[in-house]
Amino acid sequence: MSWSTTSPPQPITGKWAYPIGVGLIAGFELFKAGILIWFVAAVRNLHQHSPAGPAVRLLLSLASDHIVTASSHLGAGSYALGVLFPIYAAFNVALGIGLLALQKWARWILVASSGIYVIRFAEGLLVRVWALGDPALTSQAYLALAITNLIVVLVLLSANEAFRAGRA
Repeated sequence: MSWSTTSPPQPITGKWAYPIGVGLIAGFELFKAGILIWFVAAVRNLHQHSPAGPAVRLLLSLASDHIVTASSHLGAGSYALGVLFPIYAAFNVALGIGLLALQKWARWILVASSGIYVIRFAEGLLVRVWALGDPALTSQAYLALAITNLIVVLVLLSANEAFRAGRA
């Protein structure tokens, strides 16, 4: 009895067939939307008290692409909470679902926005850290976001075949 097969592996096909990296990025976008929606609901239910400790602020910073900083006002009446977070959450949900459906527009929006962040981060490292000696960009949060965006760009660019076979 031989366990080896001579037939090549068959590609996964179907309505929701996509590479695992694309699925993970889509899940990450949906996770970011969930973080923002959770925070809006939590603050509104706590009546003016913000549960924004250091760990929550780090999650919000990553979910909002660094709109939230350590000094951001995140109380119940804040502009970020009432306007920006729901818009960001809707945008992340649209991108996540678009990636799951292999929509080319979702791929290119994420490649462009993530690519711009990586380029700006590299530019900031070159100018602020190397030339001016300002260590502001060497924080772990900025580095984590830059690495995350670089991975998004590389994975989505390498998934060319899936999006070519996907929908318009």
